Amino acid sequence: LLQFWEKIAEKMPHFDETATTHDVVRQVVIPMSKAEPPEASCAYATMLAGGNYRPPDVMVTHNWGNKFSHLLAAIFSEAMAHR
Repeated sequence: LLQFWEKIAEKMPHFDETATTHDVVRQVVIPMSKAEPPEASCAYATMLAGGNYRPPDVMVTHNWGNKFSHLLAAIFSEAMAHR
């Protein structure tokens, strides 16, 4: 997740604290997970795992209209509580 966070500025230079999850998905996640041919496209998480599907360890519920920074804060907070 931290590696993804670092890529946001490169892919979405206008990113700020008002960006929603929808904004980040449309402008960063989808373009980064597209492949040629289109049939080779996959979920961004699968792409990070070298093309190998890995079942999730946790479920993160979110609203695409909420601020993306709030989503990240909630994920990091939860992760820190499970250390």
